[in-house]
Parts: sequence; structure tokens; C-alpha cells
Amino acid sequence: ALGAYPAMSLKAARKARDSQYLEESFSETVAMAEILAPGIRLPTFDKAMRPAKTLDSICKLRSAALKASYATADGAAILETLNGGKTVDVSRMSCGAVRTFFKAAAAMKRARNNDASRSGTSLDGAIIRPKSHVASIAELNRVNSDFYAKRK
Repeated sequence: ALGAYPAMSLKAARKARDSQYLEESFSETVAMAEILAPGIRLPTFDKAMRPAKTLDSICKLRSAALKASYATADGAAILETLNGGKTVDVSRMSCGAVRTFFKAAAAMKRARNNDASRSGTSLDGAIIRPKSHVASIAELNRVNSDFYAKRK
């Protein structure tokens, strides 16, 4: 992504002397890194830096976030799922492969976080079970009848 300059061609981006066009990509990477590895040490963005250095910084952040995530049980499960059940060695990946893997892992982790945040209790104190599946309307009616019978 060419950030705030979507009309900028790849040829023009290669001629750029600063990293201003990479600001959006950098911010997106920081947000995803926080999802994968909360509290990870983040680099600073400098618009005046050469684009090659900024791209290197982005790639290193993505790799570090993947490595930190892989060190956790949940992160390892996500990364190995994305890798076809095989162990993951981020240090052997190209920057392009890290980018793809990083974005997929962050999307998967975000989805899991959102699913987990839906469990708990509702405003009226009812317990919410997001993963319970009701097989039929009759079963749903029975579950609701049981729940409300206990509340009387």
C-alpha cells in the first residue's frame, strides 16, 4: 500500500526521497502488531527517513510481532494453523512472505478477540454463550423457557 498517496505509482514511489507515502502502511502495521503481541516495543515513524529504511523497520516490526505471538499458546495455534499445521520459522521468510503471514495472523487474532469479547453477561445479567449451537426451534424454546423459569 502506498499509504496516503493511492495514486502514486510504484515507479514514483521508488524515486521518493522520504517516507511520507508509507505513513498509512506504518500505522496499519503498528495496529496489527499490537493485536498479535500486545505491549510490543514499537519503532517511531519519521517522514524524513529514506523509504528503504522505513520499509526495513516495518518488516522488522512484523517479524518481531510474529515471533512474540508464536511464543504464546494462542499465537502458536494461529500461526501453525496458517502454516498448514507446521512449525513456523519467521527468520527464514522473505519480507513479502512475512507481510502476508502477518496480515493473515492479525486478522485471525482480531476475529478470535472479537469472538471472545462477545462472551460474558448481558445488561440484564443473562449469561451469553456465543459458541452454543441450538439444533432446532423447539430446543431454543426449551432453553429459553428453562432460563426464564429460573428467574421468577
